[in-house]
Amino acid sequence: MKFMDKSNISESNQGDLAIEQALGWAAGTLGCLREAFAAGRRRDEPWEIARVPEERQPAMAQAAAVFRRGVGVAGVESAAYRPAEILSTRSVAEALALVPGSYGLSESQGGAIPGRFLFVVDEAITRLWPEFRESHLGFPAWILRGGEAVKNLETASRLTAWIRSHSGSADRGLQVVAIGGGVTLDVAGFAAGLCGLEHVNIPTTLLAMVDAAIGGKTGVNFPPFGKNQVGLFHFPARVIICPDFLRTLPVEEIRAGAAECLKHALLAGDLDFFEKWVRLARDGNAAFAEDGGPVVVVTRMKEAFVERDPFELSGARELLNLGHTTAHALESVAQSRGLVIRHGAAVAMGLACKVRLMAAAQPGCLGLARKIMDALRSSRCVDEVIAWLSGPDIAMDAVWAAMVDQMRQDKKLRSGDRTGIRVVGLRWNPATGILEAHATEVELEALRRAFVSCLQELR
Repeated sequence: MKFMDKSNISESNQGDLAIEQALGWAAGTLGCLREAFAAGRRRDEPWEIARVPEERQPAMAQAAAVFRRGVGVAGVESAAYRPAEILSTRSVAEALALVPGSYGLSESQGGAIPGRFLFVVDEAITRLWPEFRESHLGFPAWILRGGEAVKNLETASRLTAWIRSHSGSADRGLQVVAIGGGVTLDVAGFAAGLCGLEHVNIPTTLLAMVDAAIGGKTGVNFPPFGKNQVGLFHFPARVIICPDFLRTLPVEEIRAGAAECLKHALLAGDLDFFEKWVRLARDGNAAFAEDGGPVVVVTRMKEAFVERDPFELSGARELLNLGHTTAHALESVAQSRGLVIRHGAAVAMGLACKVRLMAAAQPGCLGLARKIMDALRSSRCVDEVIAWLSGPDIAMDAVWAAMVDQMRQDKKLRSGDRTGIRVVGLRWNPATGILEAHATEVELEALRRAFVSCLQELR
């Protein structure tokens, strides 16, 4: 990758310098990141760091390490991968007891010697679950407030500085324990990775249980260049699934998580499992998942993809992006207008678009496509997106143009082509009668038609 030799692009302003210093990054790192995003670079394009002036190379190397979770740089090794230990419990107290050495909340801990932990906790958990306040007595805790709005490098820099203030250079036994939704897990995992520490994920939303907690993707948003664009692959040592947390979730959050489960059912071509999650989403009731069974099934489905392609190098893991091309664009456009669209709602809309694309390409599966679209409508997972885009002040042409701008910043843009985009789509196999997911390239105009058609059909 060649960089323009323009000092005004990579030069840090005072705000950048404060963030870079807190993170321990070379001055100019954020400027290098902005330059790479502005140039529309892809993660699979190696950066030719040796060809830039020597004084810029440290900033360039650091930027490469976190640009879309890392690009190819000669002489830089990838992080180690190991499958997460996935455990399931019935109660919050049991979940916290599974943090090794956590002050005997379970008799099974016996005489375990307390370990060294730093907790990063969603503020809502401290209000809703008094068990947590009792369990982390004696351990430092960082309370994360603000949700998606604080998922940025400024927050990551402050958290990283806090972690380092509690750890020594030889404190390799220290672990970061993240308790919360996807934002908390993503930011805490990123900070732990930057500090070279292991982390444990205890997701508290359905979406986080089946998505953010699994797979090692950590990071933050990088406006105006999109969601999750700066980060690391940093795999959790342990993931603790506790469906008890779901009892406090509003119905919209249940549906947001169920949308990701619908995605996995479609990836597996399992329409029975798909219908099960449709019913859960429609009723907004997590009771059937009390024992953790259906949730753990989905987490293991995701982990299977991750094991085949931990760092998204072979393409096998790419299938997990089903529904996410339009989803990330929708979320970013909404956020730019002062709105927050839940990730799951945006994913559900993305799934609908892929079903509509399949039907357009394979008229023989119109009946199946109609059945899936009816189920998505019944699930009510898309309600939030439909309500927003049906508003009287919405100009769809402007929304779509803004979405295209976001997709052009996304890692899924088709290289060297401004009219097409790489997506994960669905196709019907007439020989087996089942759905199959596959990575493909489509014209943006075809995607636009599918998007508009979905809006009309799902209203």
